[in-house]
Amino acid sequence: MEYLQIAEEFAKRIWPYKEKLEVKDLMLFGSLTNNKKTSRDIDILIIHQNHFLDKFQQMLKDKKFKSALDSFLFLSNSLKNLDVLE
Repeated sequence: MEYLQIAEEFAKRIWPYKEKLEVKDLMLFGSLTNNKKTSRDIDILIIHQNHFLDKFQQMLKDKKFKSALDSFLFLSNSLKNLDVLE
């Protein structure tokens, strides 16, 4: 799956939870917005007012995950259990 498809899939999965997550908007930026075939990452800005997403951001900064895949798996599993959200 290409990075652009992954970004689109992420947006499709999170958008149904926008009210519960207090997500105001999602923005794709970086090399993917220029249709570069050599993109090696996905830059998504999530504008929100949610404490869980703030904690997740801090975990990313503190390098609590072994890989990007581990971080996305953590987020995905957490979203499945919306009781985690404050």
